[in-house]
Amino acid sequence: MPALGFDETRPGLDHLSFEVESLADLQAWERRLRDASVVCSPVATANTLAGASVLVFRDPDKLELIAT
Repeated sequence: MPALGFDETRPGLDHLSFEVESLADLQAWERRLRDASVVCSPVATANTLAGASVLVFRDPDKLELIAT
């Protein structure tokens, strides 16, 4: 059986999330990633955790940073 690459539509680990201290830290990470030409989402309201903001990027796995 050939090895399968990451596919967020298959069952299993969907993504990893790392918490940062504050919304300001999350916004600073967005600037750092964009300055390094990393494709990422804009900082947005998280849809799974009330009051949290999220920044999603790929490395090629789907990673995210979150501030609560």
